[in-house]
Amino acid sequence: MSSKIEIGAALLGVGRIGQVHLKNLVDISSFRILWMVDVKENHKTMDGLISRYRLHNETRITTPDELDKVMEDSRVKVVVICTPTSFHEHAIMKSLKSDKHVFCEKPLAPSLDSVKACYAEAYKQQKTLFCALNRRFDPQLRHIRDELLAGNYGRPRVIKMTSHELGQPMEYYKYSTGGIFLDMAIHDIDYVCWLAGGRPTSVMATGVTSSDSAENYKRIGDYDSASAILTFPNGVIGHLNLVRESGYGYSQTVEVLGTKKIAKSKNMMVSEVECSCLDDGTNIGKMTDSFLTRYQESFRIEMEHFLEVIQGKAVCDVTSESYIIASEVSGQLTTSARTGQVVTL
Repeated sequence: MSSKIEIGAALLGVGRIGQVHLKNLVDISSFRILWMVDVKENHKTMDGLISRYRLHNETRITTPDELDKVMEDSRVKVVVICTPTSFHEHAIMKSLKSDKHVFCEKPLAPSLDSVKACYAEAYKQQKTLFCALNRRFDPQLRHIRDELLAGNYGRPRVIKMTSHELGQPMEYYKYSTGGIFLDMAIHDIDYVCWLAGGRPTSVMATGVTSSDSAENYKRIGDYDSASAILTFPNGVIGHLNLVRESGYGYSQTVEVLGTKKIAKSKNMMVSEVECSCLDDGTNIGKMTDSFLTRYQESFRIEMEHFLEVIQGKAVCDVTSESYIIASEVSGQLTTSARTGQVVTL
């Protein structure tokens, strides 16, 4: 009987999303976590994760300054990048040139030219560069697309996406790149373009700072709330409703209007228990409070898909073309919001 082939992996960044991907790497038994990389201040956290997942005998810890150690390790076949965005392009290029496949959190790089350069390097090295646009792998959102492509909704007319978050520490926004349209809306942009069938012909957007933390966003040159309209050559209109700090919960909804039907993906609840009485009316459970719980299943499915891609069992679902479109649109939405003008692509 042949033994199972394990794929050596290195994890760069062990923040919130890094820890999500670490758990999935551990759970998917084909991966062997050989390295975890983060700044010195996070090494205590990394030690705790090694203990939790019983990785003492195989996982080493180092800092970004010593990334060459990881790249020179021929056992490492995959690099999972969950660092602040400003480090992505450097880590992607270094990994690809070191003969590693790359799984990277969004956004891949701060500019469209940088994104194209990363994909060009992946093509040159014949390695997979996978951008983790996890909403493509969410079962609810995937079901909507499958039904749409099957013609069950008729021709698509309007796609609406609402993304309201509870907010992050301001340190996060300081180190994110591209503002609300690249750092946050890239998921929504990709999904709408995926459903609509490609690149929009024109976009327009508006952004404001209206939350209780408005002054903090103004200081870093970002918006805390934004809206956008994407118009596609087939007549589809995409609506994006984005809020950094909602104050009420983590709301993620999708509505697709077709010529035959309308489909809606509603918020997922912590509890589906509904309680009614004469005095208080009807109360339902709380919504999920973060992307970590709302999209938990999608993170696992996308990592399983990435594994199948690098094993040659599947074609990468997030293509270079699709991510370049999303990156281009995000940049044009930023331009539109700043100038107040409709932008033609």
